[in-house]
Parts: sequence; structure tokens; C-alpha cells
Amino acid sequence: MQENQEYQKAYQYCLRILAQRDYPRAKLREKMKLRAVGRDIIEQVILRLDELGYIQENEYFRARIRGLLRKGYSFDGVVNKITFEYGFDVTSILQELWEEESLSDEVQKQRLMERKSSVFSEIDAEKDFVEIQKIRQKQFRILFSHGHRPLL
Repeated sequence: MQENQEYQKAYQYCLRILAQRDYPRAKLREKMKLRAVGRDIIEQVILRLDELGYIQENEYFRARIRGLLRKGYSFDGVVNKITFEYGFDVTSILQELWEEESLSDEVQKQRLMERKSSVFSEIDAEKDFVEIQKIRQKQFRILFSHGHRPLL
């Protein structure tokens, strides 16, 4: 009886959060674990949600990828970030969006530079060499953190 009650609570919780936005299976498992839901119940709930078609992982990842692309992430940066966070290969979804929006790493670098324009506009001839180097290092860190690799 108590197991059925725990299942119902977990199921209702998942329905409530899925009504707000899409989540992948891994994130739903994580959220239920944080609520101290048993492993068997988690799997039962995930299975039921799958059967009903409530788990839309592709839509979740499409939205997540679009958000990262708006932030100026490179192709490899997006793949690495999502693989690290979810262990999910999004290369095919990303390739589709990449082509759909006619993107390239150069376009993404430009987007990032525009978003961080206050950092990049700080360089002027009157600054000393040390200050210019600090600003360039900051630019490099921003590009590197978004998956862009320098040309060496």
C-alpha cells in the first residue's frame, strides 16, 4: 500500500514538472532521487511516462542546444557540455540545428564577441602592455570556456 502511495506521489510530481517544461529521463531520475524516491519506483514512473509519451527528450535537447548556441558556444562546445551533463549524444540534433541556422564556429565566435563587447572594447592604444595582455587573456578564457579553440 505504501509503495503504491509513493509511486502516486512520484508520478504526480513528474507530471507537475513536465507540465512546466520537458526533461530528459536522467534529469527526472535525479529529481526523484533528491526526493528520496526508491529506485524501483523511479523506474516504474519513468516507464509509465514513456508509455504515455510524456518524456520528449529530443525536444528538451533541441531547446538546450538552442540556448547554448545563443550564448555563442561552438559545435564541439555544445557536444561536450551536453555529453558531460547528461551522457547523451546530441551530434545529430546539433548538426540539424547547425545547418538550419547556417552556423559556423566563426559565426558563433562573432556572437560571443558581440555579447561580451564590453570586455572586447576595453583595448585601446593608451593602455600599457600589461593591461592589454590581461584583457586578451580574459578574451581567450571566454572563448575557451565556450568551446572555441585558438589557432596556434
